[in-house]
Amino acid sequence: MMMELEGQIEGVLFWRGEPVSLGQLAAWLNQSEAEIRAGLKILENKLGERGLKLVWSGDEVALGTDPRLSPLIEKLTKEEL
Repeated sequence: MMMELEGQIEGVLFWRGEPVSLGQLAAWLNQSEAEIRAGLKILENKLGERGLKLVWSGDEVALGTDPRLSPLIEKLTKEEL
């Protein structure tokens, strides 16, 4: 059974690790850009209060950490250095 579109998008964004255009997602997942936008809206809602968020830049989107985690991530980064 094929995974729901929002799950496929999440997996691709995680794998890619950098912003991906809506057009590229549409091509990779064989969907229209409108379907990709709808899938992204569902994914955004499912992420809700989790530690990951969708980060938009124009027509590109990536997975990123929730901005509320910035103090923790900054602390961990300093400890690692």
